[in-house]
Amino acid sequence: MTTIVGTAALLLVWVRYARGAAEGDARFVRYAAAAVAAFVAFGKVVSPQFLVWLLAIVVLVQGKRGFVSVTLLVAACALTRLWFPRQYWDLVKQFDPSSSWLVLVRDLVLVAVFATLVVSRGRSRIRAKKPEPA
Repeated sequence: MTTIVGTAALLLVWVRYARGAAEGDARFVRYAAAAVAAFVAFGKVVSPQFLVWLLAIVVLVQGKRGFVSVTLLVAACALTRLWFPRQYWDLVKQFDPSSSWLVLVRDLVLVAVFATLVVSRGRSRIRAKKPEPA
């Protein structure tokens, strides 16, 4: 199931990027970060070093979207640090409940990073018509 969801997420990133205007490097970086976030968030294994991959690219995303994405990613790193490496073997061998909850919340935060990067804001403003030339 994760393979199907991950593939769908990557296709969504590709389609959104392909359908948009070529606005320059900032847009490319945003969608490249979204692709890496999809790979990490929906992969079968989320190794803690994968978060470093995300940090390296998400910090390049500009604007408010970049700020929110970095904030969420730092939260995911902090959640990972609460159980890794100290409680890793408790999680693996005994399915430690507290570590399991931390992993679940961290994974949901990673999905939020992906969503922040890929979901477009709705246009709430009504654009004024330009007067037609006489």
